Amino acid sequence: MKFRVSHKNNIHHDNNKLKAVKREYCIRFHQGEKSMLKAILYGKAGRVEIGQSESVSWLNLYKAREDLLTSTVFERIAYLSEAMRKLIITEWFEFDHRVIGINLGDFLGIDYWPRFAHRHTLGTNTVEPDLILRFSHCNIVVEIKPPNGGVQYFEQWEKEIESFLQNKEENKPLYFLAIGNIGKKQLYEWAPKLLTKFEPLKSVAGIKWDFVAQRLIQHNNSLDIRCQDKAILSDIILGLEIYGIQTNPFLWKDFYKMSMPNLSIDEVRLSSNTLDKKYHSKLENMVFENTNMPILDLTSFATSIQTLEKNI
Repeated sequence: MKFRVSHKNNIHHDNNKLKAVKREYCIRFHQGEKSMLKAILYGKAGRVEIGQSESVSWLNLYKAREDLLTSTVFERIAYLSEAMRKLIITEWFEFDHRVIGINLGDFLGIDYWPRFAHRHTLGTNTVEPDLILRFSHCNIVVEIKPPNGGVQYFEQWEKEIESFLQNKEENKPLYFLAIGNIGKKQLYEWAPKLLTKFEPLKSVAGIKWDFVAQRLIQHNNSLDIRCQDKAILSDIILGLEIYGIQTNPFLWKDFYKMSMPNLSIDEVRLSSNTLDKKYHSKLENMVFENTNMPILDLTSFATSIQTLEKNI
């Protein structure tokens, strides 16, 4: 099935006001889905009945469908401001092995799971990339793999690029982006082959979901971000969290690197006469004397945690 989100730039009278109304409508329209995402994440969405005796949680059902991850992220990318959308997509191509600039132009829309006839020496078959991002100056073919399943492979990239070029209706530069389960070694090996074979192909990039999440979090925490963009990015980050993608900026590896002083815990504890009178009757026998506590070495504690984590 093919869906398309279109943004037209043919409004001239009071353009900014009309755009603001459109954005507000879009945000309100998706608020119901955002509430559903929260309900799924916090285990409040209930279960889906399968047959008469089995059921599955919405969380497990959601995580099992990679197409839901695709729509969760890119439906919202379409509603970002032009500046934020360009910034995010341009950053994704930082991992292009040739490190070239990418000129997007105006955003025209997104084709979800389009189907193309792929003609080859043995006949014809159907190829279905996850997305086509359409801009006035280029098109971007996107292949997505979920964080915990599915692998990228060269033959799939090759077929998707070739089938798109065979069926293209316009003469624009083409870019290819792979998201999820792709390493630099694969990218550096596959990209030159594709760029050599397909002349209209100008760039091949591959990124991991952790990178996507980290950049979105950085932008969402920016002091000068627009309220509209912040709301939409928060929604995308929530969707990534459902799939188990790291969205917390605090990492154990940062804790291990910290140089920590010894902490001495040696203080006078509270006695009952320092408590509020209304609690006195319940705690009248509770008296803490001066307590000499041993020194706690936080560096040793961090090392112990790290060792335990490796053995899990």
